[in-house]
Order: sequence, then structure tokens, then C-alpha cells
Amino acid sequence: MSFGLYVMNKQDVSKLKEMTEEELMQKLSMKTWDDFSIWKLPMKEIYDLGKYIDFDADLCEKHECLFSNGTIQKELSGELLLDIGREGLVTIIEYYRKEVVAYIEMLMKDEPADEEFGGGATAQEKMLEFIEQKHRSWRLGLVLNTALDSEALTNSWSKEYAIFELVRLLKTIDFEENSLIIHGYYNY
Repeated sequence: MSFGLYVMNKQDVSKLKEMTEEELMQKLSMKTWDDFSIWKLPMKEIYDLGKYIDFDADLCEKHECLFSNGTIQKELSGELLLDIGREGLVTIIEYYRKEVVAYIEMLMKDEPADEEFGGGATAQEKMLEFIEQKHRSWRLGLVLNTALDSEALTNSWSKEYAIFELVRLLKTIDFEENSLIIHGYYNY
């Protein structure tokens, strides 16, 4: 399952937070909870974070569920659906920054690496593989998004490039009018 960031008008967030189970089911045209879909919520996806993220515990501790009703929370207990705002986006950016730093530091060490680099690769072998990956991404046009119909700066999920897209969102989202929602599924 992929994790995504969504923008929702703060007025809609306030209404959803206060809804009863019956009100939500009616609003989303649901007969049962099997009919629930985030695509029925009044929000727009603005960024796909991908599958491999580990910051959900930090976000869960600091941010509220999109719904305050206990029954709704119980029904959606397997889903991460949080109103994270600007602070949550800064948390994600900082997580990405630390991941990039740790990755580069791992490349510089002449110690056994993860299986990703064949186990006992030297620092020189790891750096060569890193350079080859970066060359391939740039050569194939996977890093820059030059499509005029898209606001996105990059199409890359590589954290060292994706972080710039997250910073762009931080600087352009109107947090006075909108809330930032993260959605995904908990890993049990």
C-alpha cells in the first residue's frame, strides 16, 4: 500500500471530525463499511509518498485522526488517516533528510553493506553503484518533471529528490485554508 498526502479544506475537516457514523455513511453514500473509500472524501491527492516509510509512529503520536467519533475510528483502525498540517510535513521532510544523510554515510564506510549492494561491498563499490543508479535516473528522465500541466518538480521517489517536492508543498500549501492529510495502512 502506498502512502499519500492530501489537501482538504479546513471547513470540511471540521465537519468530518464531528460527524456521527450515520452522518458519514450518508455523506459518502455507504451502506456498509466495506463501501468506505478515501476517494469519496472531499480531498485532493497532492503527493504519493510510496510504500517504504517508517515515520508513521511519530506522526500518530503528535497528530489527530481525521475523525473524532470512536465508532468511525474503530472501523478505520487499520488505516492511517491523520490531519498532520504543516508540522507533520516538516516531520516527513526531516525524516527524508536524515535518511539521505544516513545513506550517504553508509556509502562512505568501507564496511559490509546491506544485501542491496551484494553484502560485503567496499566503499568504492557502493559509491560506483550509487553513481550508476543516479546516472540511470537522470539519463532516463526519471528525476525532473518538465510537464507543463504538472506542478510537481520531480517524478522520483528517491528521497534525495523527493525532499525537494515536499519542500515545494510546504511553501505553497495555504495552511490557513487547508489541512494536510496523510493516508495509508498500518503495518501490523
